[in-house]
Amino acid sequence: MEKRLRHSFIIVFLVLLALPAAQTVIGMWRERPLQGIGQDARKPQFSVGNWFAGTLQDSLLRFGSQQIGLQPTLVRLNNQLYYSLFNTAQANKVTIGKNGVLYDPAQIESAKGMDYVGVPPLQEKLQKFMALRELLRKKGITLAMVMVPGKGLGLPESIPDHYPKWGSMTNFEAVKRMSDSLQLPLLDLVQWYDQARPQSPYPMYAATGNHWSEYCATLAADTLFGYLEKLMQADLNRLVIKKTHYPIPASPVDNDLNLGMNLLFTPSPPMMAYSEIGFEGKPRKLRVLTIGDSFYSKLFTEYSGEVFEQSHFWFYFREFYRNGDPHFQSTAEVDIRKEIESQDVILLYMVDSHVRDLGFGFVEAALDAFNEKEWVLAEIARIKADIRGDVNWMAGIEAKALAGGVSVDSMLMKDAIWVLENSRVTLVPH
Repeated sequence: MEKRLRHSFIIVFLVLLALPAAQTVIGMWRERPLQGIGQDARKPQFSVGNWFAGTLQDSLLRFGSQQIGLQPTLVRLNNQLYYSLFNTAQANKVTIGKNGVLYDPAQIESAKGMDYVGVPPLQEKLQKFMALRELLRKKGITLAMVMVPGKGLGLPESIPDHYPKWGSMTNFEAVKRMSDSLQLPLLDLVQWYDQARPQSPYPMYAATGNHWSEYCATLAADTLFGYLEKLMQADLNRLVIKKTHYPIPASPVDNDLNLGMNLLFTPSPPMMAYSEIGFEGKPRKLRVLTIGDSFYSKLFTEYSGEVFEQSHFWFYFREFYRNGDPHFQSTAEVDIRKEIESQDVILLYMVDSHVRDLGFGFVEAALDAFNEKEWVLAEIARIKADIRGDVNWMAGIEAKALAGGVSVDSMLMKDAIWVLENSRVTLVPH
């Protein structure tokens, strides 16, 4: 009897070992693909470079692990056990809060001030912002900031108790205080959210999503359009909420963290509200470039094209999108000076957990581009040549030089620098 049990155990064990291989080869049943980042590894191509760099082996291992039969099912089984037994999410960047509310832990840490970097680094960021703002102001381009509440600020009451008490300062609070004292253009959607949430009949944050609700994103979009109307003195084609439907099952956008936990049995998310949108029918105005994170995505894809004459989105300053085009360019493929000078407004749009990295490197890159010595000297030389080729312009230079008691060459240089600083030279045909 004991021998028979051992044989039975061995047979069952071998069958279990063979199941993944059998699933890989013949596909005995269809599996739900895993959700989230890192589930789309491509088959690597061999090259001498990636072989000696050691990256080929890692890529093959990653690709091979995703091709094994039953991998999605086994991952979901493992995640389900941790979720059911320990109320823990195995998914990357998911923390389970009270009442089943899901968080990106970075947004909790930001709200509580756990990632606070101190005044000097933030002050340096704002000083660079101010330098770029002044540079662009001379060219007739407006630079402004938009700050958005992450889920830690959006649903603070459901943060797990094991997180420490609230700190005395956060990156957002420090930047907000300094911006207010310097009178910098900043749309504070954190304060707006705090005022709007108690009055809203519908959920303003998705309990099982990473972002504020799609309904809240619609209200925030209209608030931004109103802000730009005042800032730019422009009558924009504002959106109109025709009707709001509630209760409606949560969309994948409002349920992304829940889906990303990759469980065998995905919990049912709370019902959400979704609005039917129209527009007033006014002409589209303003050319707008936004450097931001995923909180800007709905506004960009669904609304900006109906409101702005030109709408571009630089996602994390890594991927450059034009409205209506699903494809993107890498930052290296974009002429940053030309892109900047084709705008009326440039927005730095980010959630509070990204405030410490104001602009994701855009501000620094823009300053470097416009202050690049070789480019500056080449543009000055070109402008001076244009002036010399214009009889009337050159006569004016000579008259000013005589009146000011300086050489013609000095006045020519002075005017060329003024033109460089106060015009959009990359848009002038060379």
